[in-house]
Amino acid sequence: MECWTTGEGYKALGVALADVDLRVGGLIRSRYSAGGVLGDEETVENRILAFEPRRMIAILIERTLITLTEVGKDQTHPADVCTAMFLLTSCF
Repeated sequence: MECWTTGEGYKALGVALADVDLRVGGLIRSRYSAGGVLGDEETVENRILAFEPRRMIAILIERTLITLTEVGKDQTHPADVCTAMFLLTSCF
């Protein structure tokens, strides 16, 4: 559960930078690349809607960045989305 409670713990999900304001209404901010700062245009922001320690967290994705990889003529695939979703569900 630590991956949801601290910026250092959230980095276990595979992000380079993170901070967590663990309260209802708080933000979980993260960045996949260390080549910038939290708050810039590549920062992912998730708003905490509800939180019950060791039981549940509900978040709303407010801002995200999805990188697309070309897989064929006129076809793309989101890079690392499956990996990210697996890591999110494995924290509990």
